[in-house]
Amino acid sequence: MERVFSLSALDALLQDPLEKADLRSHLQSEQLDKRPKYTSRNLDTPIVVVSSEVNPWSKTGGLAMVAGSYGYEFAMRGHRTMVVSPRYGDYKDAVYVGYAKIWLDGREHEVRFFHLYQDLGEGKGTDYIFVEHESYHRGGLYCDRDGKEYVDNLFRYALLTVAAMEAPLVLTLRGSTYGQNVLFIANDWQTGLLPVYHLYKYRRNRTYLNSRCVFVIHNIGYQGKYRLSKFPLDSYLGLPPEAIDLLQGEDLNLGVDCMNLMSAAILASDR
Repeated sequence: MERVFSLSALDALLQDPLEKADLRSHLQSEQLDKRPKYTSRNLDTPIVVVSSEVNPWSKTGGLAMVAGSYGYEFAMRGHRTMVVSPRYGDYKDAVYVGYAKIWLDGREHEVRFFHLYQDLGEGKGTDYIFVEHESYHRGGLYCDRDGKEYVDNLFRYALLTVAAMEAPLVLTLRGSTYGQNVLFIANDWQTGLLPVYHLYKYRRNRTYLNSRCVFVIHNIGYQGKYRLSKFPLDSYLGLPPEAIDLLQGEDLNLGVDCMNLMSAAILASDR
């Protein structure tokens, strides 16, 4: 018996079109049977995905694609699902739904929330929340036209992080807020402060006590490193001094004067 290494070899071995179709169908059904089968659990737990970019509204790479797929997949499996990202532009059909005032960098900042609901049918859908602030209105997401990183990126994404944690508490969407018993999914260094704020800012004030935080690494090459001496934890980020145990890391250029957002997220997150 001759061995068949690909479906294209069928032309040489099988002349009957019906026989070819039967074999193709058999092979395809075998592949479907081998696919892993997932069972959704804890469907009463809302999901809050936080990402610096989300397809199709903002994208520089794979992070945006994954964030967009989270919004779809969790909703289709039955979870109430929110995706939070900056409002870099004037996104069609996103409507204003509220605001929050956030203390950062020694003063109070107002962010505005814009909402777009993506109906997926059968009573399922995704709430997309876009955070509006003047610091997001620039030519590029992270860098200027010369490829130089914006000097206030730490501020911009710390602001996004806190805004994303306020959204489930203050925004009434389709009749109710998401509440406190949520699962946060933070992505890459831009939202690396989310598990840290979760631990030191919210839980210490008896908020989000039953919530959990998962941190997902998409690109370990960018870890979000900044000088601790330039961005003090208390006066700049609003974190207690003991948060340095999570945030301080060593770097070849910065030495021990290094704040590493990704390593802090790994240490502070639940998963």
